[in-house]
Amino acid sequence: MAANTPQWIRSAVIYEVFPRNHTAQGTFAGVYQDLERIAGLHTDILWLMPIHPIGVVGRKGPLGSPYAISDYRAIHPELGDERDLRILIDRAHALGMKVMIDVVYNHTSRDSVLLRERPEWFMRDAHGNAARKVGDWSDVYDLDYSHRDLWDYQIATLRKWVDCGVDGFRCDVASLVPLAFWLGRSWVEVALLAGSVVLLMVVELLNTGIETAIDRIGPEWHALSKRAKDMGSAAVLLTLLLCLGIWAAALFERFLK
Repeated sequence: MAANTPQWIRSAVIYEVFPRNHTAQGTFAGVYQDLERIAGLHTDILWLMPIHPIGVVGRKGPLGSPYAISDYRAIHPELGDERDLRILIDRAHALGMKVMIDVVYNHTSRDSVLLRERPEWFMRDAHGNAARKVGDWSDVYDLDYSHRDLWDYQIATLRKWVDCGVDGFRCDVASLVPLAFWLGRSWVEVALLAGSVVLLMVVELLNTGIETAIDRIGPEWHALSKRAKDMGSAAVLLTLLLCLGIWAAALFERFLK
């Protein structure tokens, strides 16, 4: 977990549901009928495994893997529709539970909406064909997060589900998606922000070390000590201003540009 993870999440009870198999109906309505029992287990968070349409091309088994998603912004028709999902979420909230859904942002199915509409967003092999990092995942192609407009699309998709009442997301194979995406900044921004903090710390340590060394030499060096302290303070101030400038530029790029 992240260092700033709220305490209640650290001890929360999560109940995982695969809607297709959870009840005989295999629908949101079926899960709805079981919510009171689930809440009675002191569940804090209801986790719905992928609820989206499953790809057909290269699918594994007759039903396919729910992690080979053909459309991030749609609901598998056999589960219900958006209204059914909202009813399920509203009831879960009424029973005191949060709801999170799976997001599978490393890859899509081999016949996904994105592959058809935005083929440039996909990882390619040496021959220019759509490819994947994990060979055994033969029913998917990996996304290429070097395209910043892909980031915007994925974030807008998350907002869509939040608007439906979803409280949070379980991010499948999150480690295969660039860390910069989860942080919401480019790698250059991350490096500059981290580097500016380290630079400030180094300058402050050097300043303190020089002051201490000169003070220990003797009274005759007090004038030099004062000058060194003044120069050190100026260096710290300039470094601090540089850090503030980098942070301001990053915030502008992220929220205002």
